[in-house]
Amino acid sequence: MVCVRVCRHNKIDNVVLGGCEINSFAILELIIISSLDSKKESRLKKEGKAKLNISKIKHPDSRKAQQFIRRKKKEATRARKKITQFMKLNSFGEKILWFKNNLDPNIQEYSPSMVVELIQKYLHRFSEEMSIIKSVKSYEKLKYASRKDLIRHTIESETEEFNGCGIEIPDILNKEHLEKLRKWNGELRYLQNLTIVRYNKKQLENNVNL
Repeated sequence: MVCVRVCRHNKIDNVVLGGCEINSFAILELIIISSLDSKKESRLKKEGKAKLNISKIKHPDSRKAQQFIRRKKKEATRARKKITQFMKLNSFGEKILWFKNNLDPNIQEYSPSMVVELIQKYLHRFSEEMSIIKSVKSYEKLKYASRKDLIRHTIESETEEFNGCGIEIPDILNKEHLEKLRKWNGELRYLQNLTIVRYNKKQLENNVNL
């Protein structure tokens, strides 16, 4: 079992997609593929099935060659799904970690108005980074164009959620759930122990169904 701790780097030259840095994809893929290979090899040994040896394949259109290709395609598809799932989980974990790190230690119980303020702060978390990107020289702006577009899309999407159907956040209105969030060590495997709720701006401002 691999334990993954959520972390965030504020360097401007780190391009992030879905909460994962691009340069970590190769490592992540190797971990997942090696894990799949080891599990499959173990299962084949238990079932008494011989592992297909590519060196024994004499023709690319042979039955064994096609069997080998189909197997590798399935393994690659499973690996891609694992990577996508991990990226989504890591992105969500990064979001919950932000709320944990931005809790006021002097507040024992949050009110709906306090939650609105915290969410507004969350929606403006990229303000400093955007200011840095805008201040770079014109010939360097192309370098940060993809990062700028990603931030803009994220802000627009999350703002629309907050004003519409609601944005998912940890339940900090509940004192017991708030304490669990404070005790969370940042590991993704313990994320399931936290209570996540969806609130919109109108709901919090009017204290409806809280």
